[in-house]
Amino acid sequence: RADFNTSLEKGDFIQTSSDGVAQIIFTDGTNYVLKPDSLIVVEESQEDPVTKATKVAVQVTTGAVDLSTGKFGAQGSVSQVSFQNATASLGEDSRAVVRNYPKKDVHEITVDTGQADVTRGSSSLRLGQYEQVTFSSKEPGLTRQKVIAPPALDSPPNMALTVSKDPKTTPVDFSWRPV
Repeated sequence: RADFNTSLEKGDFIQTSSDGVAQIIFTDGTNYVLKPDSLIVVEESQEDPVTKATKVAVQVTTGAVDLSTGKFGAQGSVSQVSFQNATASLGEDSRAVVRNYPKKDVHEITVDTGQADVTRGSSSLRLGQYEQVTFSSKEPGLTRQKVIAPPALDSPPNMALTVSKDPKTTPVDFSWRPV
């Protein structure tokens, strides 16, 4: 069992049950949300005392993980996630989803924001916003594809405060940009 004050070190395993989730925030601001039935291993979590460059690396053994990086505080900072036999190095201010289900031979990373450099064997690809890489453990290489972006809300503005005399009867019109 873990709580907000649980400290993680290199080599620690984090596992969620079928009805559990876990959020891990590293000192560099990298944020991981483990979905149910997921298992990850902390491979690195360190800061260079001189340069203040950070290195965060985890391995997604099985399951699904949403992750996001913040602004890297120092030159040379690295945020990596590995799954199956691939490694993704994420840029700052990036968001991605990693799914690794070895029994079903499902291995993928989808970048929602920012970028990631994905390497598997001698294959390397740079992913941008709304791109995905998938691969099969039975075949070499990586397959890139575009994913459909979610619709962007035009109106009302996100988090806008709407004041109304009678909120039960006042209509609110929503509109989205075309996908």
